Amino acid sequence: MADDRPVLDQVNLVVRDMNASVEFYRQVFQWDTHVAEDTPELRYTTLGEGESQLAGIMDGSAFLPEGVPAYWSIYFAVEDADAALEEARRRKLVCFGLAGYGGGPMVTRGLLDHSITIDFEYIPRIQEAQASQYHILRRLVEMV
Repeated sequence: MADDRPVLDQVNLVVRDMNASVEFYRQVFQWDTHVAEDTPELRYTTLGEGESQLAGIMDGSAFLPEGVPAYWSIYFAVEDADAALEEARRRKLVCFGLAGYGGGPMVTRGLLDHSITIDFEYIPRIQEAQASQYHILRRLVEMV
């Protein structure tokens, strides 16, 4: 990332009907799918495997609120998450963060408008609100 621009890192589709969705992408787009996880807690199928993985389909039927449709969640990798947050704030974007262990520099440096701190490793990311909603709901389900 020599030019400091974010790099597309991961793309996930969160769906209500996992089997129908995977079959749709296999038939219509000829996706080469691979089951990465198939447990009651997490069903996740990928397009490609390992380093060649391009996208994933996640079963959201257990946590998507009524009326929330399937959605794409897009992740970008950056060299410096704090610098990316500073740039987002400079552009007047609302910054919402999920972080572990007290929130780290995102909280102490005031880089967020809203913060939820959870007991996970500090993995900073900037993402759209629907993906944030998923992560919050996922954590709550794990706590039950």
